[in-house]
Amino acid sequence: MRCRAHNQYGAECTFGPEFMRHKRQAAAEARAAAKTRVPEARAAAAPAQAAAAEQGQAGSASDAEDRDVVPWLRALGFSAAEARGAAERCGQIPDASLEERLRVALSCFGKRCTRVVRIGEGLETAAALAAAASAGNGP
Repeated sequence: MRCRAHNQYGAECTFGPEFMRHKRQAAAEARAAAKTRVPEARAAAAPAQAAAAEQGQAGSASDAEDRDVVPWLRALGFSAAEARGAAERCGQIPDASLEERLRVALSCFGKRCTRVVRIGEGLETAAALAAAASAGNGP
């Protein structure tokens, strides 16, 4: 990987200057066409968004915001059902940021059961806990 000029020079040596000139021209035309499409699309979408807000369809947007915590909760190891249930709790705060919605969603979960064996404890304690767990007699 080199600088832009050297990359173009290498491409001209490999593919030929005429081919690369056509490719650059096609890319420039595509960029110009994309720039004209974006403002047109925004102008066309503005009346539709205003009409949706007037008709009260903005509620579906808040539903989408509630659902955006689900993938983050799933990444933390929660099941899909747990994540959806926690996302429902975020319906009360539609204007909150993603971080605030995640805090609210996480607040409905209790502490996960984790067992920490400290270095000061003897191996007998760890072995006894493992034996009790395997026998089905949790502590």
